[in-house]
Amino acid sequence: MRGVAAIAVLLFHVLATDRAWIFPSGGLAVDFFFILSGFVIAYAYEDRLIDGFSKRRFVVARLIRLYPLIVAGAVLGFVGYFKVYSHSELSLAFITGLLLLPSPLSPQSEGGMAIAINPPSWSLSFEIIINLVYMLIVRYLSNRLLLLVLIVSALALVATIFVFGGATFGSQWSDFALGLARVSFPFFAGIAVYRLWAAEALPAMGVPWFVVFGVLLAAFQIPQVPGLAAVTDALVIVLVFPILVALGSKVTLNTTGARICNLLGELSYPIYILQGGVVHHLRELPHKFGLSGASQYLFIAVALLAYLSACWIALKVYDEPVRRFLTERLRFGRPIPTFRT
Repeated sequence: MRGVAAIAVLLFHVLATDRAWIFPSGGLAVDFFFILSGFVIAYAYEDRLIDGFSKRRFVVARLIRLYPLIVAGAVLGFVGYFKVYSHSELSLAFITGLLLLPSPLSPQSEGGMAIAINPPSWSLSFEIIINLVYMLIVRYLSNRLLLLVLIVSALALVATIFVFGGATFGSQWSDFALGLARVSFPFFAGIAVYRLWAAEALPAMGVPWFVVFGVLLAAFQIPQVPGLAAVTDALVIVLVFPILVALGSKVTLNTTGARICNLLGELSYPIYILQGGVVHHLRELPHKFGLSGASQYLFIAVALLAYLSACWIALKVYDEPVRRFLTERLRFGRPIPTFRT
């Protein structure tokens, strides 16, 4: 499911402007990531943190999981935006990008995105923040308190969505702080779904994996109609996405389905985080070559396949070996969880 969401947000960025009819709601993939993150982090760490798992080890484990590809994304952004900034600006953008800090340089690229050198990194800033919050409060996060957090954060999220006319905030320099409203409800909703799953309170629904994929893709295909986008975005994030994660948690996979899902899951993070310095080139190349009609879509399809192949190489040749080395070097008592968090 996370792989499907990663591809949807990639296409949403690549096919912007004159091809925006494909995955017009692909930006909601980020909200889906946050819900999945809540589920997976709780699956991998909740019992361990409550039982005394070191906070330092949790922080280090999360940084090992996230940062190798954050560094790679920043390097690709440095190369991809080389002609956009002066050398001093590019150096500053690179440093702030590595640290996942918003930068006022961002209005020069990608419509004012908060992280200038690698725009998709904005969500990783809030991913790390919400992970730290969860680490600090998990021992006190009873089901009643979790329900209260869900109610308050849902109200804050829906109110902000209606102010902005859709779930379009948090990613830009001008509204970066509102990303806290964007991440809070989805993340804690994922935790709630995990607790229902762990308590075996979810019924055996028997929904095939490809049906769950289809509904998820349909959610990303909802048109962004002025005046209705706020309603549809709110309903999808607050209701549809948590239900889909609950359905996904009960799916039984055959061998073929497991292979497809494992591949998509492995590729999801590199697909998302490495696109910052690449996506604007993919978007503009058909115009530069004077392509139109079917030829431009064929070109984009080939370019995307090349990008997906590069992501797989980056995963196998760089990301996984680096994470394995760092984990072994720090001598963690337990291996990285099977769930690729």
